[in-house]
Amino acid sequence: MSVFCGIFTLIVGAMISSAGAADILDVRGFGTAAVEKSDSQFDSSDRDSHNDQFNFAKDSRVGLNFSAKKEEWQVATQLSARGGTGKFLATLDFAQAAYKAPFGLRLRLGRIFNPVWLVSDQIDVGYSYMWIRPPEAVYSLNPVKSLDGGSLSYLRELWGQDFELELVAGGNSINLESSSYTFNPRYYGSLDNAIGINFSVGNADTYRVRAGYIQGNAQFFTEAPISLSSVSNSLSSVYALSKTQMDTGRAQFFSLGARAQFGSLILWSEWAKRFIAGTAVTRAAAGYETVGYELGRWLPHFTHSWQGELQGSAFVHPGYSPNTATGLSYAGVTAQSTTGWILGVNYKAAENFTAKLEVEKSFYNYSDPSKDFAVWAYRLALDFLM
Repeated sequence: MSVFCGIFTLIVGAMISSAGAADILDVRGFGTAAVEKSDSQFDSSDRDSHNDQFNFAKDSRVGLNFSAKKEEWQVATQLSARGGTGKFLATLDFAQAAYKAPFGLRLRLGRIFNPVWLVSDQIDVGYSYMWIRPPEAVYSLNPVKSLDGGSLSYLRELWGQDFELELVAGGNSINLESSSYTFNPRYYGSLDNAIGINFSVGNADTYRVRAGYIQGNAQFFTEAPISLSSVSNSLSSVYALSKTQMDTGRAQFFSLGARAQFGSLILWSEWAKRFIAGTAVTRAAAGYETVGYELGRWLPHFTHSWQGELQGSAFVHPGYSPNTATGLSYAGVTAQSTTGWILGVNYKAAENFTAKLEVEKSFYNYSDPSKDFAVWAYRLALDFLM
């Protein structure tokens, strides 16, 4: 957590401790209790991950959101803990001070959400969207969830529609930790000196359309354990960490999304494309389409997703099998594309509780068709607000 964001966290704490000075003080909690099981083990930092054992950590999370408002000022922060490599890791999602200026302008400073998705502001609040896990083929393209910096927005209501134009600037670290660190590398890096623009139009009840672009200087590294055979024995092994720089260059990201509800019919769709001026991960594109239909407390839904146009040396496998079920060597084999679908049903058990069940099938395609494979995943979750 940067010192800059820490200052804003202290501001929030001060305002909460003197609640009488605030016009509005709001404290909310949210969470997801989830379990997943797949038919095989598969882990790739840029595409998807599955586990052939019951996994209660990856999709489970809990968080608290604090906000205080005084006249034109609002200060807010969100803390959350979610499953990672078998443990829950606490993070500061955002910590910002916002000033509502004249002429429809709004200034935000601190740690802000990276506004690249339809659900950027609620990406950790599972109650706010249909899936248990949003389509990773799409959402993995931009792993920078928040930016340490600020934004300037122009908001206006016109013809009964809400328009927003937002300029953002900042940077943050990137950490893509594999589910089995002993055997798979850890991918991490940073996005620095990022600037972007985001435009959205819609209304709260019917639809929302948004488009965004962000660019910055990206750095990516891998850190993998290497067994030291000279000091290994049948009971234990000693590992050394090998750090490799993958890419340093200008990164660009485009996204376009829309959601709408017509009576009981719900439609969502997003498309994204990424360019990086390097060699490891130079290009990728992805998209999804979701349709759902409300039947009283029930909400069945279906999603089709894809990821393609993969270019870069990182998509060429070094030899290990990304899927333990295949038992094949993938040395020199290049990942080509991913397609998949999610079939789910949600049940609104109470005002702030939703139970979810979903089945996902993902198809992984390679330059050698004999290495293609599919993975089934089954998930059950309970999303709640407090």
